[in-house]
Amino acid sequence: MTKVKGFALALMMILCLSTGVLGESPEEAWLAMPVSGTGGEATSAPKSGNEDPGTIIISAAGDCTLGGDAKAGDNRFAQYARKNGYAYFFSNVAEIFAGDDLTIVNLEGPLTGAHRRRAGRTFNFRGLPEYAQILALGNVDAATVANNHRMDFGSAGARDTIKNLEKAGIRAFGMKRTAIVEIKGVKIGLIGLTEWDHKLKTVADMVAKLKKDCDLVVCTMHWGEELNYKATSKQKRLAKAAISGGADLVLGSHSHVLGGIELIDGKPVVYSLGNFCFGGKSNPTDKRTMIFQQTYHILPEGGVSQGESRVIPCTISTRSNTNDYRPTPVKGGTYTEIMKKINQLSTQFEDYPVLPLEEPEQAGGEG
Repeated sequence: MTKVKGFALALMMILCLSTGVLGESPEEAWLAMPVSGTGGEATSAPKSGNEDPGTIIISAAGDCTLGGDAKAGDNRFAQYARKNGYAYFFSNVAEIFAGDDLTIVNLEGPLTGAHRRRAGRTFNFRGLPEYAQILALGNVDAATVANNHRMDFGSAGARDTIKNLEKAGIRAFGMKRTAIVEIKGVKIGLIGLTEWDHKLKTVADMVAKLKKDCDLVVCTMHWGEELNYKATSKQKRLAKAAISGGADLVLGSHSHVLGGIELIDGKPVVYSLGNFCFGGKSNPTDKRTMIFQQTYHILPEGGVSQGESRVIPCTISTRSNTNDYRPTPVKGGTYTEIMKKINQLSTQFEDYPVLPLEEPEQAGGEG
């Protein structure tokens, strides 16, 4: 049974995923509230891709803007959706995501029918509610909504986004809203935070609170400076705070370009996954991106140990002269060039992995 065929089962198992609440603020109390029908204790979610009962594979990809800038009347992404169908966008990576246990992306923009835009924004991103199916058909399991575009259409738009994601079987988390997913008897906590909304101590405390109930914690961080390839000093401090709180994996977004990978106490921090299925721009200059995969080994006595990290270099488009919103693994010279770039960016850290430049036989896609 493929992961797509198991989609109906995933919808039925939404009740088996728990939502956590870490505090409350007047601005976003709505985001911490459980969506109707999704409460309860975490129990096993049906997974069919990684059939090894002794390992858990987590995949992560970057910024997904499923839509365009509503203020500018940008409907280019919608034209691709109408012409090609929803399965088109992730068609070149869906098989990769079908082979893991948990796939996580950053959803950069609301999926809503709301029309009241947040004032003072350069861009107000928005996609149709049914665009959540794009992620489902692409075998994405969870999406963080903790980013600077989550409120582009106010509380109504953000609340709609969570409802639409969960209706499609996509686990939504971010800000005050956390999630715990149990896979193969291992409880995985998901927490999404931003640089602008959380101080160092808050990050450590929120992660630590979630870790009490989990074997693993994945922390997504929306941080840094747009188009800056190098990590800022604040990003480095936030990464250390998350790891000190108990995070096992930190996944970064916001810069829209790739970043380096640091090891803090042996735990991977991916500073930026770059864009992925990005409807926010019709032709980004830098189309390089990646899928980051982390394997964990399930211990006989309980818990897990960290295993292999893997990077699958990709481009956000199959075409070099435009964005066709179809992220694709690469091969040949492009494969090597992207791996070299990530290695070079990682040298700014004291401890970092060195990615192999040799292309594995199973690597495919368009170069």
